[in-house]
Amino acid sequence: MNNTETQSIESIWQEQLSGYDCDPDLAYAKNTFFNQSSEAISVAFSRSVIERANELRVMPDMLFNTYFHFFIDFLMKTEHEPFDASEIASCFTSLLKEKLDSNSITSSELVKQSKETVDYLTCNIDFFNEDADIYGDLEEKLQALKSQLNNLSCG
Repeated sequence: MNNTETQSIESIWQEQLSGYDCDPDLAYAKNTFFNQSSEAISVAFSRSVIERANELRVMPDMLFNTYFHFFIDFLMKTEHEPFDASEIASCFTSLLKEKLDSNSITSSELVKQSKETVDYLTCNIDFFNEDADIYGDLEEKLQALKSQLNNLSCG
């Protein structure tokens, strides 16, 4: 991000955090994401993917569209422990579905990256669907997301 983009993003953060009804998770989100390196954000996802997904969930659309790619990078580029894989996939698919349902994704590049991530999860279904009894059947969720993403890009 260049200096102008950083200042613009910072002003969005300040505006969002200045309201009396500001979600406390949004303040945590700023500490996690704003002006942080990709490596630092990946470490934060590794510590608690559930918390990071929730922080992304409470972000206004502009901020979500700025930072969601870090979740995609974490999911696709980090080596995950088998114990954590189903939780990571569940957090990702739930968040993506929620943001698609609310028309929050405004970037065609983010739609493209989301499709690639859904394809990646599909290709690695056995690894990421290990705990279907806990998180639900990932394959069904991925099929629904793929359809939703295809309809979005066609519309």
